[in-house]
Amino acid sequence: MARWMIMLLALLAETAMANGQNLRQQAEAFAGQPVALDPRLPVPDCQRFVLGWRGSGQTAILATCEASGWRMVLPVGRRRQAMTDTHPVSPVAEIRRGDPVQVRVEGRGFRLLVDGVAMGNAGPGRRVVVRNLSSGRQMIATVLADGSLELSGKNF
Repeated sequence: MARWMIMLLALLAETAMANGQNLRQQAEAFAGQPVALDPRLPVPDCQRFVLGWRGSGQTAILATCEASGWRMVLPVGRRRQAMTDTHPVSPVAEIRRGDPVQVRVEGRGFRLLVDGVAMGNAGPGRRVVVRNLSSGRQMIATVLADGSLELSGKNF
């Protein structure tokens, strides 16, 4: 039984990598230049991703798989990864409802990154409600100039 599980996991990992290559090829053909996509990211099986520019300046692509509702923002023309650890993060300063994000929490002697989903839209200096992916609880985070999120004082 354990052998079958290992074989199944290996097959799923191989499929996810092939799906990531498919997404990268489609996004690079759309943009006409390299896009950042972390190979560890599980990408769904989608024959054709719907691609469009996100925001102004053509610095990021929003890739969507209509069949599953999955979506991701990919930075264009940079070597920066589209994700940190195991979850994608928004590479631009504006956060939109549904964006996968990471919230930085710092204190004396500790630093945490919390994976979540933005529940609204916000730009730099504004606050946005984020749903924690691990606990399901909501928190209020502040959008920084680089598009990262920091936990607001109200949450402590």
